[in-house]
Amino acid sequence: MEKVRAAAGGPSLRRLADSPEAAGRLSRSALHNALTDRRLPSEELLTGFAAACGAGEETARALLAARARVLAGPQPRPSLMYPCGVVEEAEARREQDAVVRHWIRDDDELDWYERQLRDEEEAEQRRAEAWVDDLTDDELEELQRDATGAGRSSLRAELAAAARSAGEADG
Repeated sequence: MEKVRAAAGGPSLRRLADSPEAAGRLSRSALHNALTDRRLPSEELLTGFAAACGAGEETARALLAARARVLAGPQPRPSLMYPCGVVEEAEARREQDAVVRHWIRDDDELDWYERQLRDEEEAEQRRAEAWVDDLTDDELEELQRDATGAGRSSLRAELAAAARSAGEADG
């Protein structure tokens, strides 16, 4: 509808609604709702709109056909009728994206600096895990007492949470 209106010189909604070609089939509010996608326009509104814009029969038929497609909703693709169709569709889309979007870097692809930072973080995590694994129960209790005095609630809970988050990050 916006393209038809622009081709007509971008007339105001008042001018379209008051035009003799519309023959009382249009209101400004109905046009506004249709042009802002708030409401699906009726067939009468579309034919009146096309006439008010000075568009021909072919344009009016195209607007009515577009309305019919919207009302019909998306059509099921034959490839999605069997279980593997979804996977095949996704693979085809991925291949097409790879051709079309070759300039977009994959999320998994890191440059040398990001790889270096990741490797350093992983090495530090492994050192921390090894240190915690090597603690005896007595050393852990002593750390717990120190942590409680520093305002922490439970060192065991913090270590367990850190181990869980490290396991999730690896997975």
